[in-house]
Parts: sequence; structure tokens; C-alpha cells
Amino acid sequence: MRGKELDTLIEHELQLMLAEGFDKSPISAKALHIRLKAKGIVNGGLSTLSSLERKRLIAAYVDQQLGPLNLRPKEKQQYVNRKTRQALLARNQQLQAEVSELRDQLAQNTLSLIEIV
Repeated sequence: MRGKELDTLIEHELQLMLAEGFDKSPISAKALHIRLKAKGIVNGGLSTLSSLERKRLIAAYVDQQLGPLNLRPKEKQQYVNRKTRQALLARNQQLQAEVSELRDQLAQNTLSLIEIV
């Protein structure tokens, strides 16, 4: 399969991966290639997905999939560079610090309310 027909099938597979979510189907060129090969859509190597247009398409879907995770630009770049675990651990640490800060604020607000009443 080649050309526009292959591009359409690639985009369809990306849409399926997006619908399945980050936990089940994180989008990357390698993961996409494995899925396309398993379905018999492509026979060639990973270079099949390396055209500029296809790279942009994959990158657009990666951005859509990572959007709900609210990653910072640095963390998103770490994911794109295949440092997924590091990016997610950094985000987890940041969120834990945020939760701790909000708990402290809640305790302070609760005390203030008790004093008012």
C-alpha cells in the first residue's frame, strides 16, 4: 500500500490509538509501525513513516494524546524523546507537591473558619 491510501490508513490507526488512550496505546512512530505491520497494512520498515508529512501527522496526534495529561513543555519533550518514565515521574512529583500545598491551605482555611464561628 502506498501514497494517499496509506496516509488514510495511518491516520485511521492514529485515531484508534488516540481513542484507546495514553495508558493503553501511547502514540509513537514505532508503536504505530508495529500495529500497522500486525494488521498487514505495511510490509516495510519504520522508514515507511519517516516522510515529513507522516512525521507531522504522528506528531499532531502525539500532541492531542498528551494534551489531557497537562505536561509542561519540558516534560512533553522528554516524552517525545522517549524519556516517558522520567517525564511522568517529574509530573507526578510536581502534582504531589501541589496536593501537599493545597492540603496545607485547606487546613489553614478550616482553622480560620473555626475561629470565625
